[in-house]
Amino acid sequence: MNRILIIDKNIDDLNKYHSELVEDGYEIQKSSTREEGLESLSRDKSLDLVLLGMETGSEGGFQLLRDIRKKQPEIPILLLCEHTNFKRDFRSWLADDYLTKTSNIESLKIKVKEMIEGS
Repeated sequence: MNRILIIDKNIDDLNKYHSELVEDGYEIQKSSTREEGLESLSRDKSLDLVLLGMETGSEGGFQLLRDIRKKQPEIPILLLCEHTNFKRDFRSWLADDYLTKTSNIESLKIKVKEMIEGS
């Protein structure tokens, strides 16, 4: 079973992604804080993917992205952004891909499957 860590401080988004991906057969760990997310990442070296929720202008989110890369450089990271302008910010290039949070859930499921199968 594929294992995904979702880190998003927006609890509604966190719960929505969790329920949809569990329904598709993924084992999900979820964290609503940076600290919980890094602890999960340190504790579980068998994760297949990280979904990282990002807010506009979130300096803490970019730092978390850097911290994830330092802890597990090979793990695929999918940014879930509020706006498409994130891809213009060079700091977001540490992620493997991104989707806007306004994308439909089917787009997310397709992207998750592609990233896990490609890793």
